[in-house]
Amino acid sequence: MANINVKDMIKRFGQTEVITKLNLEIKDQEFVVLLGPSGCGKTTTLRAIAGLEDIQGGEITIDGKAVHDLPVKQRDIAFVFQLFALYPHLSAFNNIAFPLKAAGMPKSDIEKRVFAVAEFLQIKSLLKSMPSALSGGDLQRVSMARALVRDPKALLMDEPMGTLDAKLREELRTELKHLHIETNSTTVYVTHDQVEAMSMGDKIAVMNDGILQQMGNPKEVYDNPSNIFVAQFIGSPVMNVVDCNYATDGDVTHLVLGENNSDKFTLSKNLTQKLKAKNGDSKNLAVGIRAEAVDLKLEPTKGYVKVEVEVIEPLGPFDIVDVKVGDGLVRSSTRSQYVEKSCKHVWIHLNEEKIHFFDTQSGQSLNINAEA
Repeated sequence: MANINVKDMIKRFGQTEVITKLNLEIKDQEFVVLLGPSGCGKTTTLRAIAGLEDIQGGEITIDGKAVHDLPVKQRDIAFVFQLFALYPHLSAFNNIAFPLKAAGMPKSDIEKRVFAVAEFLQIKSLLKSMPSALSGGDLQRVSMARALVRDPKALLMDEPMGTLDAKLREELRTELKHLHIETNSTTVYVTHDQVEAMSMGDKIAVMNDGILQQMGNPKEVYDNPSNIFVAQFIGSPVMNVVDCNYATDGDVTHLVLGENNSDKFTLSKNLTQKLKAKNGDSKNLAVGIRAEAVDLKLEPTKGYVKVEVEVIEPLGPFDIVDVKVGDGLVRSSTRSQYVEKSCKHVWIHLNEEKIHFFDTQSGQSLNINAEA
């Protein structure tokens, strides 16, 4: 397979720089997801790796060999597009076989390769069908078969499930992960869907405005976001991020969310020391915490703060309860129907081991860990 490295890559369209000194290391057999909002540069990065876009700075290497000046056909990379890109006048068999025919492979070998990949993807029954007779999921499977039939060094996929319905997306997520494991392929996958990224990727590279924000395995990116953008892009619901400050009263330090000084959460001495070391003046500070780390009680409990219930969102196995804290809202994840709609107040506590602090000017995490 292939190791892919992108070093200090710069991409411009005219005078507009859309990728700024991007660095990516994709190891052999890894499944790496490029994740970010529309227009962040993830598809442009994928196309540059494939050779479909020229770059204006930096380099791209595959197995240590510089390829950024090589044409597409010399990079030995397969590309799966969002919109299938199948030839409408060719059957599924001939669409899959097309790259092999173009390479001059003998007919008998073509048939063996096509049938082998079709059996692997469970689409042998579709080989005689025309694209117009296939469903969206089947069209994408044929598109993937055409990419895999050449046994490429790496497989690049540009939002291949973007046009499919929710049920098909869920089915194909499982199939694609299985496909990656079975083929041991190096895979780079583009999506704006963080559920796809979290469930499929060995590593996630989060991008915004052409800049890599963070790269790591799904747990690292979810548990330790490097900045506010990552914190609020990864996870559903998104991480609570609220402006805050802290005040010391004798031996006790309180975390105050928003401007409502009545909503105070007591901080341990360990966390207080770390917070003051990183942010001595308590300015430009925001606290971030996931919904599942906001513990909620229905009765007054020591160490918990009384808050007002705003909205309850039933989501089947669990509910999201929005409560008013300070001058903003904080979301808590609870078991289904734990909080009744008639409930006016509840009591919450922030799990200190799951709290994050951010500098609101730079957006960067202060990297404070209460456990250490």
